[in-house]
Amino acid sequence: MTNPISSGEWAFSTIAQHDATRAQRLEQAIEYDQIIENLSSTLKKAITAGDYWLGVDRYRGCMRGIVQFRTQPELYDLFFNARTGYRAQFWTSPRRGLEANADCVAKLTAALKDHLPNQFRAREIVCRTDGFTREDEDAGSCAMASESFFESLDSKFSKIWVCERLIQGKPGSLVSLGEVHSGIRLDVRRWRTARAPYPSSEFAWLDLKGGFVGGDQPKSPETRAHDIHYRGWS
Repeated sequence: MTNPISSGEWAFSTIAQHDATRAQRLEQAIEYDQIIENLSSTLKKAITAGDYWLGVDRYRGCMRGIVQFRTQPELYDLFFNARTGYRAQFWTSPRRGLEANADCVAKLTAALKDHLPNQFRAREIVCRTDGFTREDEDAGSCAMASESFFESLDSKFSKIWVCERLIQGKPGSLVSLGEVHSGIRLDVRRWRTARAPYPSSEFAWLDLKGGFVGGDQPKSPETRAHDIHYRGWS
């Protein structure tokens, strides 16, 4: 996917004032397809190294699969902040963003299918919200069949995003990765409050979530796509 965004619409001038090397890397970013190929390779390495988490959560009694994996900060930066990255696809149009998301999810799911056994353990995540605040809690380990897990990930409702709440592999509240909400300003004309998070390796995690199997979804893909297109966030 070649992205025609101009430097007048999407610039790194504020980033350059703080980190010229980073700004230059973003200016020379590889194309989206290569970013996704690199993410797929990173997921495979993370699985081999055990540097990932598998979880499940529920909405109105229906389950979805969750995959969290660590990536390199530089790849995280390209994925989220470059003119050729993930958000840039949604900037171009909501439809293009949905297509780019589907492509990324499919490649990551394929990589996962090559490595997961038919039965495995996952973390059971319970989400509590009052409509204004949200807390995610690890309720312990649960047995999971790969068939059910991949039914969720193969859904059209699946999505990839930066990880905001990290599984720890033990009961208790998930760790909030506050760094993903901060960062230097990203100079995108349409996104007045857009930030360009660039976390350290400790916090550079991505979050792949499937659709809730057999039930309603809390937010439609189209709504999410329009949110990112107009605001840069969802």
